[in-house]
Amino acid sequence: MGTESKLYIGKYEVVSFLGRGGMAETYRCRHHGIGGFEKHVVVKRIRPEFAQETLYVQMFLDEARLHGVLNHSNIAQVFEIDEADGIPFMAMEYVDGPTLTEVYRKASAQKRIHFGHLARVVSGIAMGLDYVHNASSMDGKPLGLVHRDVSPGNIMVNMDGVPKLLDFGVAKAVDRMVDETQGGGLKGKVRYMAPEQIARGETSPLSDVYSLGVTLFVVTTGKLPYVGATDAELMTEIVDGRAVSPSELDPDYPRDLERIVKWAIHTNPAKRLPNGRMFHSVLDKFIAEGGGYSTEQEYLDWLAALFPTADSYGVESPPLSLMSEGGSSGTGSAKDVRAAVV
Repeated sequence: MGTESKLYIGKYEVVSFLGRGGMAETYRCRHHGIGGFEKHVVVKRIRPEFAQETLYVQMFLDEARLHGVLNHSNIAQVFEIDEADGIPFMAMEYVDGPTLTEVYRKASAQKRIHFGHLARVVSGIAMGLDYVHNASSMDGKPLGLVHRDVSPGNIMVNMDGVPKLLDFGVAKAVDRMVDETQGGGLKGKVRYMAPEQIARGETSPLSDVYSLGVTLFVVTTGKLPYVGATDAELMTEIVDGRAVSPSELDPDYPRDLERIVKWAIHTNPAKRLPNGRMFHSVLDKFIAEGGGYSTEQEYLDWLAALFPTADSYGVESPPLSLMSEGGSSGTGSAKDVRAAVV
């Protein structure tokens, strides 16, 4: 077959369509080099209908520029920023593994929920967040970066067991080209959002800690800490601090882990886990000494049992030429998300 049947974004051959959000769409792609070199990457490009919209292009380039300076084992890397046919794109690390959402769903379906193994995933992301919060630009200037969208769907776990934080599209930084207030509205997913962000629009590293705490709650209980049936009710409960305790949902929930979760999602930021490094430290102690004992080999065996083959995670979607308009972003109603919270 000739190359005329293949689809490319720049030099990257499209393998499959992965998804579409409010501003961008992602593809699994293959890069070929000399001597038979081949590498799989994820190409994220601005949606073609927004390619001439200055604000959208600047927001997309902001994300690429900020993400591109980050280099940490728990952050998915950006390799290149370019454009093809006048549409900006970035080539990113392809994580060969499931999202944390998929990990939870598979473990729940197979009755293999393991608090220690799940704590390992969150512990790694806590270290990634600590790096993000203290990151500097190439000239040594602090970035003042806050992710603002930490959730199970933005965490992937490769089959070597390394968790990776994705998607800095709504990240806050001191030197973004686009004023974060443009466009209005809350940035991120309401159900993982810190109370100070909902009440006052304030975000900081502590709001990311809160979101990671909710993530830990969700993937170890299968439910949100709040029971509001609409976004408005959910936001009121979050701001008022009316979270249920994990042990109310599961009497066998480890008390050591419950203390960590409650510390991470404390309504008052001053009384919250102070940073990602401390979050990592207390989770590692729980893994080593508490009710979540987990060795690295046991963790890897657990992942392999949940996902024995590459086609047991992720979704192979229609090729680019067969795509129809679809998919959307946004929080939806709280009732909708509680039906399948992860």
